[in-house]
Formats: sequence, structure tokens, C-alpha cells
Amino acid sequence: MRLEEVSRLREWEFVRLVGVSRMVYGAMVEAVREQTRDFGRPPKLVLADQVLLCLMYWREYRTLAAIGFSYGVSESTAWRIVHKVESALLASGRFALPGKKALHSPSLKNALVLLDATEVPVQRPKRKKNKRASTPARRNDIPSKRKSLSKVSQDG
Repeated sequence: MRLEEVSRLREWEFVRLVGVSRMVYGAMVEAVREQTRDFGRPPKLVLADQVLLCLMYWREYRTLAAIGFSYGVSESTAWRIVHKVESALLASGRFALPGKKALHSPSLKNALVLLDATEVPVQRPKRKKNKRASTPARRNDIPSKRKSLSKVSQDG
């Protein structure tokens, strides 16, 4: 979905689709705009669509090939856009995660953390118990390189 389509959504729909509010999205676009230089060939996607592409990649975990197809760019271009946006957001310093020391602060001592660690059964094919199909060759039936080389040297 491009920015024209997403801008028509209500605020709660936007947050549900993209993962951040419009205010945070606007701040991300500004941070990327400050970090990028304007030179060379103009990009196929405007900066707002590039940030949206990156957010969709983080939110949905789709392949870059599928996201690139949705935006009309190649897989490698989608990867370059994600890499560029990530680097720009980290370089801005406004969207970095707190460090290890901040997580050990006394204010977070009694914080509640919930993890979804449910197991999903995996369907695997059943193993066939057919000895004839899976019996390996015996060790003494396999000719060694030394024996075969010595026979060749003796014959020749």
C-alpha cells in the first residue's frame, strides 16, 4: 500500500496496519529526510513511501521480493531502501532502543513482561521402516583409494 492509500485510513486503522501512529510516522520521515542527501537520479519511491515500505517490512515479516512487488521495485532495491531507512533512523538518535544500563534501572525492577511462547505442532512425514531402502554399504565392500591405486600401479 502506498501513502495515498494509507493516508485515507482512520488513525486506529493506520496504527494497526503500519505499527506506529501518524505522528511517529511523520517524525520518522523527517529524521530520514535530515539524514539523506539529494543528488543523482531521483528515486522511484518518494521518501514517505520508502519509510512506509520499511515499516511494512518490519510489521509483516514478508519477503523483500513480495514487498518490492507491491511497491513496483525489485527485491534488491527494497533491501537497499530498508537498509537506508534503518541507518538513517539509527543515526538520528531519536528512534534507538534504550541501552543495557537503562534496562537495569530500579524503576523497571517490578515491570511485568509477557511473552507469547506457544508451541505450534509441525507436520512431518512419517519415516518408512524399510531396511532394504536405507541399508548403507558395508565398509569392506567400499574400495579404498590405496588399494585401487596400488592395483593400477601394479597393472601398468
